Amino acid sequence: MARKEVFHVVLRDGSWAVRRQSNGYIWVFNSKTDAIDDALRRARKTKPRAEVLIYGTHGQVFQKPIVKSRFSEKAIRDAVRAVKSQREASKE
Repeated sequence: MARKEVFHVVLRDGSWAVRRQSNGYIWVFNSKTDAIDDALRRARKTKPRAEVLIYGTHGQVFQKPIVKSRFSEKAIRDAVRAVKSQREASKE
């Protein structure tokens, strides 16, 4: 099973930072909102099992938002239907 990619939004030296757990990269922002937006954007661009943890000013986990897939539900349904119809056509 693949490891889950985790992005942490943390307070760092008076600024807010996004820390990538796998390699320790850190991106620093002036506001918590900017850091959260960046973490969510990075999570969407990486592995499908990406997770974002948002910490409060005292280090406690404040919020764990759900990162949605890059694909819409309609696109996923259409792809599944296409695969099913291809399988049915190949059986005939």
